[in-house]
Amino acid sequence: MVEVQTVEIGQAFGGVIVQAEGLVPAAGYHSPALRIVSNASDGVLVLELVAEPPGGDPSGQVAGNMRALMGLTFVEDELLGRAQVIRVVAAQNALEVARVPVEDDESEEG
Repeated sequence: MVEVQTVEIGQAFGGVIVQAEGLVPAAGYHSPALRIVSNASDGVLVLELVAEPPGGDPSGQVAGNMRALMGLTFVEDELLGRAQVIRVVAAQNALEVARVPVEDDESEEG
């Protein structure tokens, strides 16, 4: 029951780092991960933010006690391909971020 709150993309050598922050409905969720769901063949790279739910008796969880978690992953340039948008989906919602292509700074002087 993850809900995506923010998505950030950071340039890295050979690709990008995608970081997604989300909310879960109670304490105890663990092992957050950002998994690649589909490639960017249609211009959209889709990732999924997931977390393992707490074990044990769910009756002890307090409803409305939202907790933050974060998942990140490295996506290689080869997989990014022609992606113009990175979409992060979760159980409750989805967010999209436009990907800004990196250009050579050598051509700009001034």
